[in-house]
Amino acid sequence: MTKALTDSEVADYGSRLDNWEIAQQVDALVLKKSYHLNNFRVGTQFANQITELAESYQHHPEIRLRWGEAEIIWFTHSCNGLRPLDFKMAQKTDDLYYQLTQLTQLTQPQAPHSKEAL
Repeated sequence: MTKALTDSEVADYGSRLDNWEIAQQVDALVLKKSYHLNNFRVGTQFANQITELAESYQHHPEIRLRWGEAEIIWFTHSCNGLRPLDFKMAQKTDDLYYQLTQLTQLTQPQAPHSKEAL
């Protein structure tokens, strides 16, 4: 069985990340971050990029996608905690978001457009 990082190791790795929350979720310590997006389509693009990244490492996050926001949660299921790979994947997620913002000129979420009821 894979062993989770100690609290001091988690704090050390966590200090190297930008605005990731280290949180207790049910019975596991996780890395969690919300990203602001212009719209649902950009959010879907971001989620798809994370999916490709996750597949390449065979390490899969929770992705919660809403209009204007994507929440990403990394942790290692086999140890029910955090390992160095989770921190690496968090950094790679930040890198993907940065690249996406450069391509889409993402700044602030835009208000949804109102449409007449069907």
